[in-house]
Amino acid sequence: MPAKVILKAVIGQCNKSPIVLDDKTQCIIGRASDCSLQVTGLFNMVSRHHCLLAIDLPAIRVRDLGSLNGTYVNDHLIGQRARDSRSEADTSMNSPDHLLQPGDRLQVGDVIFDVCIKK
Repeated sequence: MPAKVILKAVIGQCNKSPIVLDDKTQCIIGRASDCSLQVTGLFNMVSRHHCLLAIDLPAIRVRDLGSLNGTYVNDHLIGQRARDSRSEADTSMNSPDHLLQPGDRLQVGDVIFDVCIKK
């Protein structure tokens, strides 16, 4: 049975059940309707296309896509566009990829996920 990546929202209401992702996939997290993992509701700190998860186990990578409020891994800011910037559509503001480890905490705006791997 292939391994799975599980994201469990520990702060914020982003689907009450854990999100399970295949061992080889890409997932855009954001408010927009075309996002793989759509964060809706009261979360004004999540950008339309906030960050990208690239999963190819054992590697899990995250990249901020020019979000206004930033993407954090274990409370460390890994990417964010400047407040005076006009749009997240400018892909030159995308941050470099950052490797995630099981047990890391991924913060997307005001939503925090625990990162787990189920083998």
